Amino acid sequence: MIFNIKNIFKKKEEIEEYKINNLRDVYLKSYNEDPENILFRLKQKEDRKNFKYIDVKSKEFVEDIKNLGNGLEKINKEDFKYGLITNNRYEWPLIYLTINSGLGTIVPLDFALPDDEIIKCVNRIKLDILFFTKKHFKLIEKMLFSNLAPSIKKYILIDNIRTKEEFLEEIKEEYKDKIVKLNEIISDGKKIPEEEAIKFFEKEINPEDDAIYSFTSATTSEAKIVVLSQKNICSNLYGINDRFPQINKEDTLLSFLAIHHSFESTVGQLYPISVGAKIAYADSLRTVGKNIKEYDITAMIVVPAVMDVIHKQIFEGIKKSGKLKEFLVGKATSNTLLKLGIDKRRTFFKNILDAVGPNLKIIVSGAAGLNPKTHKDLTEIGIVIMQGYGLTETSPVVAAGNPEEQIIYGSVGKSLVNVEVKIDEPNSDGIGEILIKGDNVCKGYLNNEEANKNSFTKDGYFRTGDLGYIDKNNNIYICGRIKNLIVLKNGKNIFPEESQALIDKIPGVLESFVFGYNKENPKDPKIVAKIVYDEEYFEGKDKKEIREILWKNIKEINKKQPAYKYVKDIIISNEPLIRTTTRKIKLYEELEAANKQMVEEGK
Repeated sequence: MIFNIKNIFKKKEEIEEYKINNLRDVYLKSYNEDPENILFRLKQKEDRKNFKYIDVKSKEFVEDIKNLGNGLEKINKEDFKYGLITNNRYEWPLIYLTINSGLGTIVPLDFALPDDEIIKCVNRIKLDILFFTKKHFKLIEKMLFSNLAPSIKKYILIDNIRTKEEFLEEIKEEYKDKIVKLNEIISDGKKIPEEEAIKFFEKEINPEDDAIYSFTSATTSEAKIVVLSQKNICSNLYGINDRFPQINKEDTLLSFLAIHHSFESTVGQLYPISVGAKIAYADSLRTVGKNIKEYDITAMIVVPAVMDVIHKQIFEGIKKSGKLKEFLVGKATSNTLLKLGIDKRRTFFKNILDAVGPNLKIIVSGAAGLNPKTHKDLTEIGIVIMQGYGLTETSPVVAAGNPEEQIIYGSVGKSLVNVEVKIDEPNSDGIGEILIKGDNVCKGYLNNEEANKNSFTKDGYFRTGDLGYIDKNNNIYICGRIKNLIVLKNGKNIFPEESQALIDKIPGVLESFVFGYNKENPKDPKIVAKIVYDEEYFEGKDKKEIREILWKNIKEINKKQPAYKYVKDIIISNEPLIRTTTRKIKLYEELEAANKQMVEEGK
C-alpha cells in the first residue's frame, strides 16, 4: 500500500532533515523516507516450545495505525482520555501514536502498580477508555462488578491469546458490551473504504493539544499528573536528534525499561521510530543479556542500576579469571593509544565486549546519576555510554553527553540545543537549584494549582528540585535532590547520593541509603548509612561479623573525604530498600524504616 495524500505523505526529496510538528509526524517521517524499512522485530509464540520472528515494516505500522484509528472513531468522542496499561510490546507505540493522531489524550499507567493504585489513577483522570492485557483480567472484573471506575465506557483487551468469550464467560450479560478486543477494533477499521479511511491522517492536530497525562513516580506523596503537549514532546525529539545522531535506521534497540515512563517512551520508542531504527522487546528483565545477542542489539536505553550490574559482573569476572594483571596492562596500553588517537579497545577487550553484546555500539543512560567510576571503567574497555538528564516534566531530556565530544565523567553533558538551563541562587561552590526553560517544559500539573504555582518562577523557568552546577564549558553536574539534602549544624551541606555511590561499590553491598539522624537533637544530625548486604556474598557470617567488615570499609571511605562528610554510624539489613516502580527510593517511607531500626538498636 502506497499513500499519496498532499501535504501529509511526501516524496523522499521533499522531506526536511528532521522536522516533527506533531506526533503523527513521528511515524509519517519514517514512512516517507522508506515505507519498506523495518521498524519492529517481534517474537511470537507458535506453541509452548517454538516461536517465530516477525518484522513489521514502516508501511505496515502506518496501516495498523490507520485501521486502529478508524476503528476507534466508532466509539470515540472528542477529547476522550485513553488509559494504557501494558508491558513493553508493539501495541504500546501503536496505541500511543494512534491516539495522538487526533483522537484524544493518552494516559500511560504503571504496569506494576497494585490494583487499588491503578483504580485511584483511573478515577483521578476519569478515563473514558482503558486498554489492558490479560495480566489485569481480575482487576477489570473487579472494576466492572463493583462499578469502581464509573467513567470508563469501554475496556479494550490488547491480547489475542485468550478469546473474548473465555474472558467474559463469568461476567454478567449487562457488562459484556463494555469489553472489546483490540483486533476486533482493527478489523472494523479495515472494513472502511480506503478513500474514507485515509481521512484519518487528515485530522487536524494542534501542537498545543494535550498529548499525555503522565503520573510522576510519587516518591514522597501522592503522584502529580504532568500535562505534556504535542509541542512539548516534539520539541524534545528535535533536541534529542541534534544530540544523538549516532542512532539511525541501521540500529536495533532493545526495549526493557518501564514503558509508561517518559524516558523509555520518548527516547526508547518515539525517537527510534522517527529515525527508522528497529525496536525489539525484551522477554523480561532477566533475559536482557540473552535478548541483546538474540536480536543483534546495537543500542540500548538504560538506567544507571543496569550499568552498575554490568560493571560489577565484568570486573568480578576478570578477578575470578585470574587475569586481572593482564587486563590492567592491556587497559593502560589502550589508554595510551587513545591519547594518540588510536582506538584498539574492540581488539584488546573483544572477549569482554562480545560477552556483553558483540555489536552493541552505544548505551544511553538516564533517569538517575551514573556513577563516574562505572562510566570511566566501561568507557575505557570500549562500551560507549551517553549519560543524560531529564524529568517527566521536561518531556523528558534536558541534557546529554556526546561520546564524539570530550567525555566528562560525573557530568550529564550539555543542555540540548533548544533547552535553556540555569542555576538559581548558587552558593559559593556554584551549587543551586537547576531551572529549565524551553518548549519541552510541560504545560503544568493537572488540577493542581498549588503545584503549578510552586513549580515555576515568575519569568517562566521550571523548578526541577535538583541541585547542581554548570562549569565554564557549560557541562552540567547533578549533586542531588533538594528534598534529600542533609544540612549540618555548621551549615555544611551533605548530598546523600555522593556517599551512596561510594558505599555501593563496597564488595557485598547491594544498595545503600544515607540519612541524617540525631534522636536527641534532629537539628544537629550525624551521617548514618543503611546498608543492604548480599547474603550470598557473606555466606557463613553472622550479622555482627558482616557489620564489622562493612564498617571497616566505611572507615576507608571516610579517610578519603572531608571530616564533615564522614559516615558516623551504619545499620545493616538484608531487605531491599523501599522503592517506586521506577527504582527511586521512597524517601519518607525509607526514612521512617531507618529511624525505627536506629531506635530498635538503641542508637
